[in-house]
Amino acid sequence: MMIRFAPPELRDRLIHARDVLANVCRGWEFFPLDGDFDPDDYDVEVTEGTEIRITLNEALEAVDGTVSEVLWWADCLEKGRLVDRGTVVVPGQTIFYVTPISEEACGIAYHGYPCALSDLGVVAALNVGGIECSVTLVQEFTAFSLFAEKELECDNKVYPSYGERDIFAVVSHKGELEPGRARALCASYLFQLATCHDLVFGFAGFPSSELGDYADFPTTDEGDIGLPLTIRPLDVSTGMPELHDLYLEGATSNNLQWSFVSFVKAVEYVSMTVIKRTAHNEIRARLTAQEALRPHAAYIEGLIELVQQQREYGKQREYIRRTIQECCDLPRVAQLLPAYLGGPGRIAAQEREQKAVVEDLCDAIIATRNYLVHAKAAYESSGKECPDTELREFLDCVKAIAFQAITWYQNLPEHARVAED
Repeated sequence: MMIRFAPPELRDRLIHARDVLANVCRGWEFFPLDGDFDPDDYDVEVTEGTEIRITLNEALEAVDGTVSEVLWWADCLEKGRLVDRGTVVVPGQTIFYVTPISEEACGIAYHGYPCALSDLGVVAALNVGGIECSVTLVQEFTAFSLFAEKELECDNKVYPSYGERDIFAVVSHKGELEPGRARALCASYLFQLATCHDLVFGFAGFPSSELGDYADFPTTDEGDIGLPLTIRPLDVSTGMPELHDLYLEGATSNNLQWSFVSFVKAVEYVSMTVIKRTAHNEIRARLTAQEALRPHAAYIEGLIELVQQQREYGKQREYIRRTIQECCDLPRVAQLLPAYLGGPGRIAAQEREQKAVVEDLCDAIIATRNYLVHAKAAYESSGKECPDTELREFLDCVKAIAFQAITWYQNLPEHARVAED
């Protein structure tokens, strides 16, 4: 009996991999180089496709992989790094720890209903600065667990380094990609899942063992939701990473007040472009008049008056009003009005009533946002704040406004957008 390696140098590579992984693994089943291995009992050829089962020191389950995968894991542990509790960078990948938020996402992630996460088939690709990238969600062993084992506090009886319910967003890239750019790409992907299919997943830090027991969720039979899901193209162009972050902050928070403020921030971010665009168009139109070639006093006075009018744009309420008018489908937004603003039945075909809806909606958004962010003892009510009992309904309305505003912004050419430096 004998053991052969194909190719022969695979033996030395495996020995090196075993040494690299030795401090994070407590078990190697059916591994030819294990100390208990007796070559007289085997006649086997080990190739890169040979299967190996390893168990991390603080893992909940063993991990089955091929020799090729074990070599890759060792390479990741040797060359990669833990950026923070939620991010690991390894050669060719940036891995983010994420958690399901919405009911639809939790159903798929924790109960396999209506399908397993692996069956979604949502892989999105984008070229970022000449680097070919792709993003997908996985619920399987990744190199992240190796770094959790090595550098984070884990306990297989409380919170293990690897469990089959852990979810990761994996950004694959053919070249070096700065972690911040990888996160922006991942945020765009999570934004599309949330807005296209109500599958809300959020960035998270790997849990501490102090937080409590690892959730042991039951699994149901997998269902069938047809063809792989499709999403809109990813976008990390000017301003979009900031907007994706604001939207995801709102969508993933379990605090209604913080969610509301985050969605309003997204609308305000877009409003800067709306206001500047409107102002520039008005001035540009005035300057194309024939009188601009030889401006008389009345023309100059009119131009001064126009500039003074635009100073009104600086008022917060005017920002919101113009953004809703410019970016939103008002009938769709009005279907989400809370009861205290008249409810879904208020919208009418008359232009006057539509204007009244926008005015009341703007007043309510500003008043509610101010109420939520100011200390209650120092806040003077305007009477237009959303009642606490209707905040969830109003949140859905503001969320829809934020999404439509972001979509409008995305459709602009980059040179026409106002973005944070």
